Amino acid sequence: ADVEEFGAALRAARECCTSDDLAPFEQRYRERSMAAEQAHMALLGAHNVELLCDALALLPAGALPEHEVAQWHANMQAWEVKVAQARANFECARHSDSATLEQAFQALVMSGAGPGMVE
Repeated sequence: ADVEEFGAALRAARECCTSDDLAPFEQRYRERSMAAEQAHMALLGAHNVELLCDALALLPAGALPEHEVAQWHANMQAWEVKVAQARANFECARHSDSATLEQAFQALVMSGAGPGMVE
């Protein structure tokens, strides 16, 4: 169960269970909520494809709802397509004048390419 499902189950359990009974589950929910917040921060802070790929790979299971993880993967795939197009343009521009090469490099960086993709 992801953190949202866990939270909903915990809220429902509060109606029939004591605080003492739920204390370990409340602690686990706080831990999972913190992990979800850290996951969000890592994903939102990924300013290139390489960082987003790393953030998704390190995402703990169940930290975020499946639909959100799927959306991040879809965003990454779309970003990878843009980077591939910009990289192909950059490769073609390697034998051009310096102004064209500079523009192609800027387009590559702006597309979301990380340093490892520019080598």
